[in-house]
Amino acid sequence: MATTNASTEGVVAGRLIGSNSTFSNDGSQMSNSEDAIWILSCTFIIFTMQSGFGLLESGLVSKKDEVNIMMKNAIDVIVGGLSFWLFGYAFSFGDGVDSLRGFSGGNRFMLMASEGDTKADAGTYYARFFFQSSFATTATTIVSGG
Repeated sequence: MATTNASTEGVVAGRLIGSNSTFSNDGSQMSNSEDAIWILSCTFIIFTMQSGFGLLESGLVSKKDEVNIMMKNAIDVIVGGLSFWLFGYAFSFGDGVDSLRGFSGGNRFMLMASEGDTKADAGTYYARFFFQSSFATTATTIVSGG
C-alpha cells in the first residue's frame, strides 16, 4: 500500500473544494495578487488574438472593406464586453439563487459585490472578470468573422 502525505492531501482537498486560495508546489499558500498577475497576463495574451483576427479578416477582403472589418471587430469588443459586464459574468459565475435552482447565477450583475466580500476578494473578481471577458469577446469576433 502506498503511503500518502498529509500536506499533499490538503493541497488536493483545497483545490477540489474550490477555495479562493491556491498552493505552490511546496504546499505553501500563494497570495491573491500573484494569482491576479498571472490571470491578467494570460488575459493580455488572449486579448491580442483580437488584433490577429482583425488582421486576418482584413487580409481576406478587398481594400475598401478593411475599415469596415476593423470597426466590426471594435464593436464586437465593446458590445460583447458591455454585455458580459451587464449579464454574462453574473449568469456564469454569480451565486445561485433559490428561484433559479442553481442553474445559473443570480447575483454579481455589473460586478456588484455580494454580502461578505472583502476588498481582497474584489481584485480576484476583477481579474477573473477580465479573463472571462477576453474569452467572450474573442469568441464573438470568431463567430462574426468575415
